[in-house]
Amino acid sequence: GAGKNKVHRKKRISKHVLESQSRREKQRAELDSEEAPKIDQLGNSVNNDGSSAATAASKKKTKKEKVKNPQEAHSYLSGWKYRNSGDSAWKFNKNCQSWLIRHMYDTEKVPKATFALMADYLVEIKGAIRKRVQDDATRRALRYKSWENHEKNSGEISNDKNREDHNEKKSDFENGKNKNESKLSDESEIVDDESRWNSLDENTKRKEYKRSRKVLDSLKQQ
Repeated sequence: GAGKNKVHRKKRISKHVLESQSRREKQRAELDSEEAPKIDQLGNSVNNDGSSAATAASKKKTKKEKVKNPQEAHSYLSGWKYRNSGDSAWKFNKNCQSWLIRHMYDTEKVPKATFALMADYLVEIKGAIRKRVQDDATRRALRYKSWENHEKNSGEISNDKNREDHNEKKSDFENGKNKNESKLSDESEIVDDESRWNSLDENTKRKEYKRSRKVLDSLKQQ
């Protein structure tokens, strides 16, 4: 009887040890599974949410590629210009239009030939965007005339003190009190634009003024 009980106890202990070992091996396997990169049936890495790593990388790349190439913007306008010729497969692109409107006063991003096409394009824009473009062009034109008149009245500004005084004597329009103040999407954009404009040389200021006048002329046409 005693020997039989001893054998039975050994079997019980052995079973307990085997179950414990089995649990440890299962936990170790789960840990290894979490640390190892997940692979789908095609052999591609998969993120925890089930999306492929390649797709995530592609999305990041797409986001960066939103920055327009000046040549791409020119091609868009050129396609619009000759859209009825039968050779053009032009389609409206809101992002491209927004980029052009935002940068059309920048001669590096929108050179002369592209701006000439843009002036024609603006004739046909409608609704709220037309009003916004008109208000912005008016703001720029009046800003330049105010600056030009001040230059004529006070002579060339040659030192920091005079420049500081000049900035303090901005017109009501420049300070946002004129009814034609541009309604940009964010107040910080207005501040940034004023800072940029103040840093421009006389020749660049005049180029922007000429473009604003051309924009206004285009918007007068129907």
